[in-house]
Amino acid sequence: MVLTVDNGDGLWYNHMHQQSKSFQKIGIWKVMIVNRIWKGALVSFIMLMICWFGLNISDLEMIRALTSTYLAILFVGFLFTGVVTKIGKNISPYFVFAAVNFLIGAGTAIYSIYDIKTDTDEWFGGLVGTLLLVFVIPFIVVLLISALVAWKINRSKQ
Repeated sequence: MVLTVDNGDGLWYNHMHQQSKSFQKIGIWKVMIVNRIWKGALVSFIMLMICWFGLNISDLEMIRALTSTYLAILFVGFLFTGVVTKIGKNISPYFVFAAVNFLIGAGTAIYSIYDIKTDTDEWFGGLVGTLLLVFVIPFIVVLLISALVAWKINRSKQ
């Protein structure tokens, strides 16, 4: 369907042509990436729920907790990336994903250092902070590096 409208100065204007040009500016890659973001958020949420509520293995609580933490970080990253890229059309999803993961990593690092430095009179004081620094921060670094690599690959396609 082609819509032509008189824009007041006697010239007829083809809106379909302008719409196709603006769609080309956004690019098909952006549309495909946004759909993958929502699918990634849904898959990570389902896996998180299965891991947290479905797996009740008595000897592997630490593995369950770490896997749930990793999936929760992925879910939050994909969720915020999907929301922000839906609101702001010209924002790079890779930048949003990296920014969200950076903020999660910074908050985790600050809490870890606080937990390690805070003296509690219990035998496991600082253990949570140490576990976060050892297991969660490297995962966030891997996510940041993967966002950078994906951004470079996608930039070369455009």
